[in-house]
Formats: sequence, C-alpha cells, structure tokens
Amino acid sequence: MTTLVREVEACGNALAAVFGDGMTAVHTGGHFTCSEADSIAAVLISFGHPEAAAVWIEGHADGDDEEDSDSHYHIRVAAPEAQADLAKQYVEALQ
Repeated sequence: MTTLVREVEACGNALAAVFGDGMTAVHTGGHFTCSEADSIAAVLISFGHPEAAAVWIEGHADGDDEEDSDSHYHIRVAAPEAQADLAKQYVEALQ
C-alpha cells in the first residue's frame, strides 16, 4: 500500500472515530441540515464505515423536529429500541 493510500485510510478512520461517536453525533448532529448529515454519512460509507454512518444519522435524527421537512424525523419518533435499526436501514439505502 502506498503512503498516500495509508494516509487517506487513516483520515477516513479518524473521521469515523469522530462522527461515529454517539456523544458527538447526538450533541452536534442536530446542528447539521439533513443533506449535510447525509453527505457526512456518505463519506463514512465510502471509507468503509457504515456502522459509524448509522450512529451519525441516528444522532443527527435526534435534532429533527419537522415531520414534513426533515428526512430523518421517522428515526427520531420511533421507539428508542428501533432507532438504531432504522438508522442502519437508512444508511443501507444510501449505499
């Protein structure tokens, strides 16, 4: 593996560690628009971190409060035990 590939891979791992952290996702995710949150999830997926993308989407959804305009509102209003699975399904659809 070339140095550049290793550096890019390390950057992806670092992003996944930050955005895939539940505390970070919940505390900052709601400050991003849905399209911005989806873009971050897409980057995490492209780096091979779909689990981190799901955590990020779940945390972002915690801040969604408009049923008609927020893409992730259905995750927020679901039963707490279903939210992680709904976030994973959402991320699978992004792939």
